[in-house]
Amino acid sequence: MPTTATDYGERAITDPLLRNERIIFTTLIPSQSPCDFGGDGWLMELDTEDGGHLDEPPFDLNDDATFDDSDTSNGTVPGGLKSKVGIVPTPAIMLTPDRMETKFVSGSTGEVESVTENSGDEDRGRQSWEELK
Repeated sequence: MPTTATDYGERAITDPLLRNERIIFTTLIPSQSPCDFGGDGWLMELDTEDGGHLDEPPFDLNDDATFDDSDTSNGTVPGGLKSKVGIVPTPAIMLTPDRMETKFVSGSTGEVESVTENSGDEDRGRQSWEELK
């Protein structure tokens, strides 16, 4: 995947996750210097139907626990979030009772980063159960 007009260094090298009609994966951009350690990582979350941006922001960019226009870039929903901890693997996901997801990634810097995300509006899976006799 091109990172600039002349550089094709970004790679998707981890197993993607399919969750709530979204494709979730990480990418890596290796350091340009052969003597430099590591590179950059991105957490991507896109629509499975067309591979485009989601209708609502998946990332809580301003950490206010709401997902609205303040989590967009000039009205555009972000499809990816640059990691602060270097190259990252497939995230671990924890769903909270208030329908938010927290994704955890351990980076090449040795640190762990967490990202609060919107899991979507639709109710999925079992919502309740009743024992049948």
